[in-house]
Amino acid sequence: MAESYANFSRSLRESERPADLAAGALKDYEQQLAEAAHPLDDKAVAVHEKNLELMRRGLNNAWTQKSLDRLAALKPETYARTEISSGFLGSLERYVYQPPPRAVEAAPPVAAAPGAAAAPDGAAVLATGGPAEGASGQALAAGVANANSH
Repeated sequence: MAESYANFSRSLRESERPADLAAGALKDYEQQLAEAAHPLDDKAVAVHEKNLELMRRGLNNAWTQKSLDRLAALKPETYARTEISSGFLGSLERYVYQPPPRAVEAAPPVAAAPGAAAAPDGAAVLATGGPAEGASGQALAAGVANANSH
């Protein structure tokens, strides 16, 4: 259908001109032919674009490809774009994805536990109450200090 519109439009544009027309009248005649042919071109493009919609929905065959080729000829500014290559990737098997480096986030300040005192460097130190508490308190204080040093 689209080709019928396009052929009729082309026939109007290429039709034989009357021989007895003056230069000004011939120019007006050609302008009127172009104005009559333009809606036919638009209809041809519309039908081909409908076929392009079929391609977007998954129907891809020789006829939809021909419509795409004709659209490239009828509207080259829209459908005949060339691709710009960013280079050739030799092989996907050799490509190794490397994630971007992660930013080191600052550790939030450690809240002091009940009975803890703040050390000069901001680490929490537990007050010791006895031999068992003292060992675990020292281990906790050492772990907090170690965590804050990184």
